[in-house]
Amino acid sequence: MNHRMHILAMAMIGISSCTAASAKASVALGPAAGYSAFVFGDMTAAADTWGSVAVGGNANFSSGYSINAATAGNAYALVVGGNYIQKSSRINGNIIVGKTAEYDNPSVNGSLAAQSVRLQGGGSVSGGVFYSESYSGPSYITHTQSNHTPVVPIDFSGSESTLLRDATAWAALTANGMAVSQYSTLTLTGTSSTLDVFDITTTELAGISTIRLSVPTGATPTVLVNVSGSAANIHGGISGFDAASTLWNFYNANSVTIGGVALTGTLMATSGKVDFQSGQVDGSIIAANLNQHAGAEIDAGSFAGSLPSASSPPTTIAAGALSVPSTSALVGLGSVALAALVLQRRRTAFHC
Repeated sequence: MNHRMHILAMAMIGISSCTAASAKASVALGPAAGYSAFVFGDMTAAADTWGSVAVGGNANFSSGYSINAATAGNAYALVVGGNYIQKSSRINGNIIVGKTAEYDNPSVNGSLAAQSVRLQGGGSVSGGVFYSESYSGPSYITHTQSNHTPVVPIDFSGSESTLLRDATAWAALTANGMAVSQYSTLTLTGTSSTLDVFDITTTELAGISTIRLSVPTGATPTVLVNVSGSAANIHGGISGFDAASTLWNFYNANSVTIGGVALTGTLMATSGKVDFQSGQVDGSIIAANLNQHAGAEIDAGSFAGSLPSASSPPTTIAAGALSVPSTSALVGLGSVALAALVLQRRRTAFHC
């Protein structure tokens, strides 16, 4: 084989390898990755989370809801597409709101950006307030008006469509794990060291007070628990699960109730409302709507397991007011694409 043919052969091997890798590629949770709570619609909450929160609709935290996103790795502790109401509790990180932000006695370790901002009762916003329409609040809090409306950094509609498709596709995967219910205990036994898939129903789940997982010794496989049924209730004791590699897929549930449980992993209810009454989620919640009661806590955690890709994740919108994209992140796009991207971001950014 001559030198030119050798190069061509190696190139074809490279293309084949890339194609194979793409066919087997895993999909993350798109923009939902890294958020303790990711809600397409509205969220009402009265407790706290140790990670960041994203709400596509309105966020009503008027009963107090603290967010400590110091270790979440996101530019924003809170993203709200609609209106935002908050009382007293501390937000550790930046906040961006698509419409009006109302905060009684604010305690923000970061910046707050919205169309209109109304602050009452004193308080502090360490990084200042940025708004495009109106501001009312203490004069000592730094506030700056811009001619540009803030743009939330998440395409919630695109994310919802993508995750709905993914949830349905993952539900269609063939179960390779064994699920046995006996004496109000559900035992899940996995056989794979890479991906264990389980199928259970909401009817089975309702009569369970203990869920136990067993996987091959020394392995930490991705664990996918597909739960079918329109109304689900999860409660009791759960053991053996790893937060970063477990996904509870309530793919066709209209409602999911969580109470008196320490749930490990990410809970997905892409079509339903989650009513988190009490307990703890060591991972994250992705839902159409979410009601989180006092006494219900979400710890910082994100799914990092490996699942087949059902669709390409949506593009995240340019972050706007409170973050500037790093030049290094754009290396390799080419000068034309880079220029177009920079021009687009200049047009859409919320300038302070």
